[in-house]
Amino acid sequence: MKTNQHDVRVSNTRKLLDILRQQPALTVRELSTETRLSRPTGAKILGLLAGAGVVSDRGTGESTLEGGQPPRLFSLNAEGGHL
Repeated sequence: MKTNQHDVRVSNTRKLLDILRQQPALTVRELSTETRLSRPTGAKILGLLAGAGVVSDRGTGESTLEGGQPPRLFSLNAEGGHL
């Protein structure tokens, strides 16, 4: 059976949503680690879900000891509809 790009995208989105259902708020890095997706792929899916109102940006997380910008936190939008 041949896998196409749409099937992979749907599977990756499901992985990400499953993790978000279990955790209150996660960063792109945490989501990518949990789903084994690359950070750009995780960020792209989050962007699409945020645009659809399914996921919300919940502010910033704790900064690392190395400094830099604090990571953004994402969670399911309770008012975003049913999944």
